[in-house]
Amino acid sequence: MRQHICKKCGKIYLTDKPDSWYCPECAKESRRNVLVEKTCAICGDSFVGYPRSKYCPTCRIDVQKEQARKRRKNGPARKLGSIDICQACGEKYVVAGGLQRYCPECGETVVSETIREQKRKYAFEHKDYTNARRAELRNNRKICVVCGKPFSSLGPSVTCSPECAAEQKRRNQAVVDVKRGRASPARIFGKMDRTTPQSGIPGITWHKQRQKWQLVIGKKYIGLFGTVEEALHAKRQMEEYSKNHD
Repeated sequence: MRQHICKKCGKIYLTDKPDSWYCPECAKESRRNVLVEKTCAICGDSFVGYPRSKYCPTCRIDVQKEQARKRRKNGPARKLGSIDICQACGEKYVVAGGLQRYCPECGETVVSETIREQKRKYAFEHKDYTNARRAELRNNRKICVVCGKPFSSLGPSVTCSPECAAEQKRRNQAVVDVKRGRASPARIFGKMDRTTPQSGIPGITWHKQRQKWQLVIGKKYIGLFGTVEEALHAKRQMEEYSKNHD
């Protein structure tokens, strides 16, 4: 599980997905907002519909009625079990569905290629928007596990700088040494000093080298904060998130 900052609301949340941009609440809300403004292909009026909608609600009802009338008048174009010609290879096949146009051997391949072609066309037509969106989402989407600063990275890095990477490596080695009995637990976060400030809150301690308050929940290091209030706020968010997702 890694810490991420929601691009929409700024909330800190945990996820195991490296390309996560939104917290669960904002992600759920964004999935609902798929309606866009469209122009009706018949009357030309503007309406709010789905990306593939062609007709406004009024014209859609008329089109559906006309299609139903034609089906009732003409009957099925092909009977199930009849013989037809595959539009891809030209071989004969037995009709198994009203919309079938290809034989079973060509059906899956042709449909997959059609979908890929549509995706390539959409990507080409919207490449400017897609590239700008990706560049925007890449900014400040990770939190350094050492200093707590947001940073941008295309790789799996969890630290923002070589200094933080070296500190994280030292801590990992210290954890191994503690498990093997070669060092005391105090070595993981440095030598303990009784003269350091005390927050009075479990899990929030003073980081002498960074001169900031560090938050540790259980055995998991969360990050560094400028004030006790910020660390306490982050702790409450993490506890609330863990409570809602247990």
